[in-house]
Amino acid sequence: MFARYAPQLAARGADVTLVCLPPLARLFEPLGVRLVAAQGRMEFPEPDLFVMLADLPLRLGQFKIPGEPYLRGTPPASATGGIGLVRRGNPTHPNDSHRSLGDDVVIPFPTVSLDPAQTGARDMQDTADIIAGLDAVVTVDTSVAHLAGAMGKPVHILLPAHGVDWRWGEGARSLWYPGARLYRQGRPGDWRQALEMVARRLG
Repeated sequence: MFARYAPQLAARGADVTLVCLPPLARLFEPLGVRLVAAQGRMEFPEPDLFVMLADLPLRLGQFKIPGEPYLRGTPPASATGGIGLVRRGNPTHPNDSHRSLGDDVVIPFPTVSLDPAQTGARDMQDTADIIAGLDAVVTVDTSVAHLAGAMGKPVHILLPAHGVDWRWGEGARSLWYPGARLYRQGRPGDWRQALEMVARRLG
């Protein structure tokens, strides 16, 4: 979500190197900055300046969040639309037991899974290409929520009653992604009402 600021930094004349996880490298190529894919400890030449991505809005004096899409995908020739679904995030996430949908949760509308184990996606660019061929995405609070939002794809994000990430704020809309709608659990562990609201929105 903060990668959107890297091109702004480059537009001000900086020679920008963006360090990212390997699964994000191809996805970030359209940002137009130098990319270094790395995980764990790494060494790099001493830069003139070093900044964490999340600090860029403050450093740039950018307090109005740019809402235009900044990542993209190319839909496969076989794309036929439909609703993509992400039921769960990384199981090592501290709040995963609250944010993910259990196997017993019934989805009241037809979907196609965006789980890489089922789609065969090798990285986030492959997932972006699949999303590009869909009508919309329904997802729990995980990386695909941000990916679909960054692409400008209609995305319906399911949020738990416990431990909601600060970035989603309050209410039903997102400051970060104009095409996103937020659906919050009425009570811990009960996704029925939120999913029914998504179903009505999807029509």
